[in-house]
Amino acid sequence: MGQSLTKVKRFLSNNPICIFCGGVTPSTSQDHIPARSIFIDRKWPEGYVFSACDSCNNSSSDAEYLVSFLTAVGWDILDASEATKQKAKEVFEEFIIRKHSLAKKITSASTNQKRALARQSGFELPRGATHSQIPLAKLPPEFDAALKTFGVKLAKALHYLHSGNQFILPAEADITAFGETNTSWLRGESFQDYELFNTLFPVQNLRRENIVLSQQFSYSYGMTGDFRNSVFICRFGHVFNLALFVVLDSDEFGDSVNRSIDSLSENHSPIP
Repeated sequence: MGQSLTKVKRFLSNNPICIFCGGVTPSTSQDHIPARSIFIDRKWPEGYVFSACDSCNNSSSDAEYLVSFLTAVGWDILDASEATKQKAKEVFEEFIIRKHSLAKKITSASTNQKRALARQSGFELPRGATHSQIPLAKLPPEFDAALKTFGVKLAKALHYLHSGNQFILPAEADITAFGETNTSWLRGESFQDYELFNTLFPVQNLRRENIVLSQQFSYSYGMTGDFRNSVFICRFGHVFNLALFVVLDSDEFGDSVNRSIDSLSENHSPIP
Protein backbone atom coordinates (compact mmCIF):
# COMPACT_ATOMS: atom_id res chain seq x y z
CA MET A 1 0.00 0.00 0.00
CA GLY A 2 1.45 3.40 -1.00
CA GLN A 3 2.36 5.95 1.64
CA SER A 4 -0.33 8.44 0.56
CA LEU A 5 -3.02 5.74 0.54
CA THR A 6 -1.92 4.64 4.00
CA LYS A 7 -2.25 8.24 5.24
CA VAL A 8 -5.75 8.54 3.80
CA LYS A 9 -6.79 5.25 5.39
CA ARG A 10 -5.43 6.40 8.75
CA PHE A 11 -7.19 9.76 8.39
CA LEU A 12 -10.55 8.12 7.67
CA SER A 13 -10.05 5.73 10.57
CA ASN A 14 -9.52 8.72 12.89
CA ASN A 15 -12.34 10.71 11.26
CA PRO A 16 -15.02 8.13 10.42
CA ILE A 17 -17.99 10.51 9.90
CA CYS A 18 -18.71 12.94 7.04
CA ILE A 19 -18.91 16.43 8.53
CA PHE A 20 -20.97 17.91 5.67
CA CYS A 21 -24.28 16.01 5.74
CA GLY A 22 -25.12 16.24 9.42
CA GLY A 23 -22.81 13.67 10.98
CA VAL A 24 -24.88 10.62 9.98
CA THR A 25 -22.90 9.24 7.03
CA PRO A 26 -19.60 7.32 7.15
CA SER A 27 -16.68 9.16 5.58
CA THR A 28 -15.08 7.67 2.50
CA SER A 29 -12.77 10.45 1.32
CA GLN A 30 -10.74 13.50 2.24
CA ASP A 31 -12.07 16.91 1.20
CA HIS A 32 -9.72 19.89 0.98
CA ILE A 33 -11.55 23.06 2.02
CA PRO A 34 -10.94 25.54 0.46
CA ALA A 35 -10.20 23.48 -2.63
CA ARG A 36 -6.56 23.08 -3.65
CA SER A 37 -7.33 24.54 -7.08
CA ILE A 38 -7.97 27.93 -5.45
CA PHE A 39 -4.30 28.34 -4.53
CA ILE A 40 -1.24 29.08 -6.64
CA ASP A 41 0.54 25.78 -7.40
CA ARG A 42 -2.28 24.00 -5.49
CA LYS A 43 -0.50 24.77 -2.21
CA TRP A 44 -3.41 24.88 0.24
CA PRO A 45 -3.23 25.62 4.00
CA GLU A 46 -1.88 22.81 6.16
CA GLY A 47 -4.54 21.12 8.27
CA TYR A 48 -7.54 22.16 6.15
CA VAL A 49 -8.55 18.62 5.21
CA PHE A 50 -11.94 17.22 6.26
CA SER A 51 -13.72 13.89 6.26
CA ALA A 52 -16.48 13.52 3.68
CA CYS A 53 -18.67 10.96 2.02
CA ASP A 54 -18.26 10.66 -1.75
CA SER A 55 -21.59 12.38 -2.36
CA CYS A 56 -20.68 15.50 -0.35
CA ASN A 57 -17.16 15.56 -1.76
CA ASN A 58 -18.41 15.49 -5.36
CA SER A 59 -21.47 17.71 -4.92
CA SER A 60 -19.46 20.94 -4.88
CA SER A 61 -16.96 20.18 -7.65
CA ASP A 62 -18.53 22.48 -10.27
CA ALA A 63 -18.97 25.32 -7.75
CA GLU A 64 -15.36 24.93 -6.66
CA TYR A 65 -14.25 25.09 -10.28
CA LEU A 66 -16.02 28.43 -10.80
CA VAL A 67 -14.62 29.82 -7.55
CA SER A 68 -11.13 28.62 -8.44
CA PHE A 69 -11.47 30.45 -11.76
CA LEU A 70 -12.38 33.65 -9.89
CA THR A 71 -9.35 33.42 -7.65
CA ALA A 72 -6.98 32.43 -10.45
CA VAL A 73 -7.70 35.55 -12.49
CA GLY A 74 -6.33 37.53 -9.54
CA TRP A 75 -3.15 35.50 -9.12
CA ASP A 76 -0.97 37.78 -11.20
CA ILE A 77 -1.70 40.76 -8.95
CA LEU A 78 -0.59 38.69 -5.93
CA ASP A 79 2.44 37.17 -7.60
CA ALA A 80 3.78 39.04 -10.61
CA SER A 81 6.17 36.26 -11.68
CA GLU A 82 5.98 35.19 -15.31
CA ALA A 83 5.25 31.60 -14.24
CA THR A 84 2.18 32.68 -12.24
CA LYS A 85 0.97 34.97 -15.01
CA GLN A 86 1.21 32.05 -17.41
CA LYS A 87 -0.75 29.79 -15.05
CA ALA A 88 -3.49 32.42 -14.72
CA LYS A 89 -3.64 32.69 -18.50
CA GLU A 90 -3.92 28.91 -18.85
CA VAL A 91 -6.77 28.79 -16.30
CA PHE A 92 -8.63 31.51 -18.22
CA GLU A 93 -8.13 29.77 -21.57
CA GLU A 94 -9.34 26.47 -20.14
CA PHE A 95 -12.40 28.21 -18.67
CA ILE A 96 -13.34 29.68 -22.06
CA ILE A 97 -13.28 26.19 -23.58
CA ARG A 98 -14.91 24.38 -20.66
CA LYS A 99 -17.54 27.04 -19.85
CA HIS A 100 -17.85 28.84 -23.17
CA SER A 101 -21.46 30.02 -22.80
CA LEU A 102 -20.80 31.28 -19.28
CA ALA A 103 -17.54 32.99 -20.26
CA LYS A 104 -19.42 35.05 -22.87
CA LYS A 105 -21.58 36.55 -20.08
CA ILE A 106 -18.59 37.98 -18.17
CA THR A 107 -17.97 41.67 -18.84
CA SER A 108 -14.56 43.03 -17.87
CA ALA A 109 -14.08 46.59 -16.64
CA SER A 110 -11.81 48.83 -18.68
CA THR A 111 -8.38 49.87 -17.42
CA ASN A 112 -9.66 53.44 -16.99
CA GLN A 113 -12.57 52.20 -14.85
CA LYS A 114 -10.17 50.15 -12.73
CA ARG A 115 -7.82 53.11 -12.34
CA ALA A 116 -10.71 55.41 -11.35
CA LEU A 117 -12.03 52.98 -8.72
CA ALA A 118 -8.55 52.42 -7.31
CA ARG A 119 -8.00 56.17 -7.04
CA GLN A 120 -11.44 56.66 -5.45
CA SER A 121 -10.80 54.04 -2.77
CA GLY A 122 -7.12 54.72 -2.17
CA PHE A 123 -6.28 51.17 -3.23
CA GLU A 124 -2.53 50.72 -3.63
CA LEU A 125 -1.30 48.28 -6.23
CA PRO A 126 1.26 45.69 -5.16
CA ARG A 127 4.77 46.37 -6.39
CA GLY A 128 5.15 45.55 -10.08
CA ALA A 129 1.38 45.36 -10.74
CA THR A 130 -0.61 47.59 -13.10
CA HIS A 131 -4.22 48.78 -12.99
CA SER A 132 -5.06 46.58 -15.97
CA GLN A 133 -4.32 43.53 -13.77
CA ILE A 134 -7.02 44.34 -11.20
CA PRO A 135 -9.50 41.44 -11.66
CA LEU A 136 -12.62 43.59 -12.02
CA ALA A 137 -15.58 42.28 -13.99
CA LYS A 138 -19.37 41.97 -13.94
CA LEU A 139 -20.30 38.35 -13.22
CA PRO A 140 -23.46 36.47 -14.28
CA PRO A 141 -25.85 34.92 -11.70
CA GLU A 142 -24.29 31.46 -12.10
CA PHE A 143 -21.40 32.66 -9.94
CA ASP A 144 -23.81 33.57 -7.11
CA ALA A 145 -25.04 29.98 -7.01
CA ALA A 146 -21.45 28.71 -7.01
CA LEU A 147 -20.46 31.04 -4.18
CA LYS A 148 -23.46 29.89 -2.10
CA THR A 149 -22.62 26.19 -2.55
CA PHE A 150 -18.95 26.87 -1.89
CA GLY A 151 -19.70 29.15 1.09
CA VAL A 152 -22.05 26.72 2.86
CA LYS A 153 -19.48 23.96 2.63
CA LEU A 154 -16.71 26.30 3.78
CA ALA A 155 -18.82 27.37 6.79
CA LYS A 156 -19.40 23.74 7.80
CA ALA A 157 -15.68 22.97 7.55
CA LEU A 158 -14.52 26.05 9.47
CA HIS A 159 -17.21 25.61 12.13
CA TYR A 160 -16.08 22.03 12.69
CA LEU A 161 -12.40 23.02 12.74
CA HIS A 162 -12.84 25.84 15.27
CA SER A 163 -15.01 23.72 17.53
CA GLY A 164 -11.87 21.66 18.04
CA ASN A 165 -13.22 19.02 15.64
CA GLN A 166 -16.08 18.38 18.09
CA PHE A 167 -19.24 19.86 16.58
CA ILE A 168 -20.69 18.75 13.25
CA LEU A 169 -23.45 21.07 12.10
CA PRO A 170 -26.82 19.33 11.67
CA ALA A 171 -28.07 18.84 8.13
CA GLU A 172 -30.88 21.33 8.71
CA ALA A 173 -28.52 24.10 9.91
CA ASP A 174 -29.43 27.42 8.32
CA ILE A 175 -26.31 29.08 6.93
CA THR A 176 -26.66 32.62 5.61
CA ALA A 177 -24.05 33.72 3.10
CA PHE A 178 -23.23 37.17 1.75
CA GLY A 179 -20.77 37.73 -1.04
CA GLU A 180 -19.09 40.84 -2.37
CA THR A 181 -16.62 41.36 -5.17
CA ASN A 182 -13.69 43.75 -5.20
CA THR A 183 -15.95 46.42 -6.76
CA SER A 184 -17.62 46.89 -3.36
CA TRP A 185 -14.47 47.58 -1.39
CA LEU A 186 -12.92 49.67 -4.15
CA ARG A 187 -16.02 51.86 -3.74
CA GLY A 188 -15.62 51.91 0.03
CA GLU A 189 -18.73 49.78 0.61
CA SER A 190 -17.21 46.60 2.05
CA PHE A 191 -19.19 44.68 4.66
CA GLN A 192 -15.91 44.18 6.51
CA ASP A 193 -16.54 47.61 8.02
CA TYR A 194 -19.55 46.44 10.09
CA GLU A 195 -19.18 46.62 13.87
CA LEU A 196 -19.43 42.89 14.61
CA PHE A 197 -16.64 42.07 12.19
CA ASN A 198 -14.17 44.27 14.06
CA THR A 199 -14.56 42.04 17.14
CA LEU A 200 -13.73 38.77 15.38
CA PHE A 201 -10.56 36.80 15.95
CA PRO A 202 -8.27 36.82 12.89
CA VAL A 203 -6.70 33.51 11.91
CA GLN A 204 -2.97 33.94 11.44
CA ASN A 205 -0.19 32.13 9.59
CA LEU A 206 -2.11 30.11 7.04
CA ARG A 207 0.76 28.45 5.24
CA ARG A 208 2.00 25.49 3.26
CA GLU A 209 5.58 24.50 3.93
CA ASN A 210 7.38 27.88 3.94
CA ILE A 211 4.76 29.71 1.87
CA VAL A 212 2.45 32.17 3.66
CA LEU A 213 -1.00 31.96 2.06
CA SER A 214 -2.80 34.82 3.79
CA GLN A 215 -2.77 37.05 0.69
CA GLN A 216 -4.60 34.32 -1.20
CA PHE A 217 -7.02 33.27 1.56
CA SER A 218 -7.58 34.61 5.07
CA TYR A 219 -10.48 34.87 7.48
CA SER A 220 -11.71 36.08 10.85
CA TYR A 221 -14.20 34.23 13.00
CA GLY A 222 -16.26 34.23 16.17
CA MET A 223 -17.99 31.30 17.89
CA THR A 224 -19.97 30.68 21.05
CA GLY A 225 -18.55 28.36 23.69
CA ASP A 226 -21.27 25.76 23.04
CA PHE A 227 -20.45 25.81 19.31
CA ARG A 228 -24.05 26.65 18.41
CA ASN A 229 -23.38 29.95 16.64
CA SER A 230 -20.55 31.22 14.49
CA VAL A 231 -19.58 33.81 11.93
CA PHE A 232 -16.74 33.75 9.38
CA ILE A 233 -15.50 36.63 7.26
CA CYS A 234 -13.42 35.11 4.47
CA ARG A 235 -11.21 37.02 2.04
CA PHE A 236 -9.95 35.65 -1.25
CA GLY A 237 -7.08 37.73 -2.53
CA HIS A 238 -8.10 40.91 -4.33
CA VAL A 239 -11.17 39.24 -5.85
CA PHE A 240 -14.05 38.62 -3.41
CA ASN A 241 -15.15 38.24 0.22
CA LEU A 242 -17.68 35.93 1.86
CA ALA A 243 -19.55 36.53 5.11
CA LEU A 244 -20.93 33.25 6.52
CA PHE A 245 -23.36 33.07 9.46
CA VAL A 246 -24.47 30.04 11.48
CA VAL A 247 -27.15 30.61 14.13
CA LEU A 248 -28.60 27.56 15.90
CA ASP A 249 -29.48 29.32 19.18
CA SER A 250 -30.59 32.83 20.01
CA ASP A 251 -28.16 33.81 22.76
CA GLU A 252 -26.31 37.12 23.09
CA PHE A 253 -23.85 36.27 20.33
CA GLY A 254 -26.59 34.79 18.17
CA ASP A 255 -28.65 37.95 18.58
CA SER A 256 -25.61 40.02 17.60
CA VAL A 257 -25.15 37.87 14.50
CA ASN A 258 -28.83 38.26 13.59
CA ARG A 259 -28.56 42.04 13.96
CA SER A 260 -25.53 41.99 11.67
CA ILE A 261 -27.45 39.91 9.12
CA ASP A 262 -30.32 42.42 9.24
CA SER A 263 -27.91 45.34 8.90
CA LEU A 264 -26.07 43.70 6.01
CA SER A 265 -29.37 42.98 4.29
CA GLU A 266 -30.07 46.71 4.06
CA ASN A 267 -27.24 47.14 1.54
CA HIS A 268 -26.36 43.59 0.46
CA SER A 269 -28.64 40.75 -0.56
CA PRO A 270 -27.89 37.31 0.92
CA ILE A 271 -26.82 34.81 -1.71
CA PRO A 272 -30.04 32.87 -2.44
